[in-house]
Parts: sequence; C-alpha cells; structure tokens
Amino acid sequence: MARKKELLPYLDPSNYDREQVLRGEMEVPLKDIVGGSDLRYKSFYEDWMPTHDDPRYDSIYNAAKQARNPKKFLESIGWIDVFCLNFRSRKDRKCYVVSDGHRRVAIAHRLGIEKLRVDVVELI
Repeated sequence: MARKKELLPYLDPSNYDREQVLRGEMEVPLKDIVGGSDLRYKSFYEDWMPTHDDPRYDSIYNAAKQARNPKKFLESIGWIDVFCLNFRSRKDRKCYVVSDGHRRVAIAHRLGIEKLRVDVVELI
C-alpha cells in the first residue's frame, strides 16, 4: 500500500515579503484550499484526513455530522482564516492556505461540503 502524503506544506505566509490585503469574508471552493500554514499541515494528509488520533477532530466531526446543516455548524464555531496566494501558472485560479481552522476545513472535505465561508487575507 502506498504511503499517504502529508498536506501540501507552506511556511507562514505572513512572513513573506509581500503586501497583505484584507479581503474579508467570502465563500471559497474547498478544492482551492491546498495547504496549511505554519506546522499544522503536518497534522493532515493530502486528502485532509488526520495523520494521528485527534480527539478534538473527532468531537467536531461527530457534532457536524449530526447537525441539521453541517456547513453552517462548521462556519459558526469560529472564523476560518486563509491566505490567498496568486500563482500566474494557475490560470486565474487562486490558491488558499489555512492559517486557522485546519480541522474545520478537513471535516468539511470529509463531509463533502464544496464551499466554506472564510476570512481572506490576500498576498499580492
């Protein structure tokens, strides 16, 4: 069996020498959230499944699964913060990196949610 890859790693984008522009709250496709910032990316595989037992993840997942509207439940727990990275090679598609809310993004992937409302800071 092939070994699963960890989530795409990124260093903390706030340390990059790029201007940061607060874009505010917006709905973004989960397929465009491609990684995690700081060391949290090591807690998840590329498919956003946890790399180790995580009781907090399990607790949030079970509550979201039982909620009438899992998407609204995940968004109501607290802000999900992302950095928006623009890569010219992606043909006008933006990539997002989670800075806070890794578990909620992972759970949204697992539940098949396609978009989440997040708070976006764009690096330009």
